[in-house]
Amino acid sequence: MTDPTPEFVKVVSPATLEGGATFEAEVDGKTFMVTVPDGGVGEGDNFDVPYPADDAIPVAVAAIAVPAGSTDAADAAVNKNEVVAFQVPTGSWRNDLCSCFETCCCPFMMGWCCFPILMGQVMQRMKMNFFGCEKSANESQAPICIAYTAATVGLFLLGLIIQLARINYIGPIIWFLWGLYMTTVFTCARMTMRKKYKIEPGCCGDNCCDDCLYVYFCSCCTAIQMERHTHDENQYGYNLTSQIGLDDDAPGIV
Repeated sequence: MTDPTPEFVKVVSPATLEGGATFEAEVDGKTFMVTVPDGGVGEGDNFDVPYPADDAIPVAVAAIAVPAGSTDAADAAVNKNEVVAFQVPTGSWRNDLCSCFETCCCPFMMGWCCFPILMGQVMQRMKMNFFGCEKSANESQAPICIAYTAATVGLFLLGLIIQLARINYIGPIIWFLWGLYMTTVFTCARMTMRKKYKIEPGCCGDNCCDDCLYVYFCSCCTAIQMERHTHDENQYGYNLTSQIGLDDDAPGIV
């Protein structure tokens, strides 16, 4: 005899989210959309939602769904209906722009000292191309992280050569062109990521101006915020040597 289907499941919020934000959750092999109730929820808060319909289909897993009779998400390992799963918040950034000091040393230092490399990891993780847009389904993934790493090291060495050779007029031209490319591409990358996760701009309307201002005036904090958004850093730590900044067992972005 099979167990009766419950009317509700308890969803444990994996991040602090505003009311109306949506994310995906999985229970009993079914993946379904969850809408955060009015007033929002904090990380670790739980709330009841209707049990998913039979036509729910498996997609990228996005939260922790537990039976409505349970009060402790930590019991997930021993309950067949409780699934600890991967989630990317929608509606708002997982972390504030100026909370970069909260992260661990590696992504913090990468953001402040080598932010093009960190952005390369984020763009490759998000399956973007060299223009900051999502790649097409039949397009192979470009080695963005390796390319940006080589460019960063190459420009550093080139700067030393120019300084030793005292060819002072070449340096500003090269750095201007590189900076223009970085600003343009990273603006597109932030806008692509923001639209994917339905994050409203902070100002200037629904266009790229908001993203451009963040990238231009605070590229370091912006890169760190984007890197921290896709995965919970307490569960999936940053990997400096990975082309996507994560270990191989970390869930991929779909």
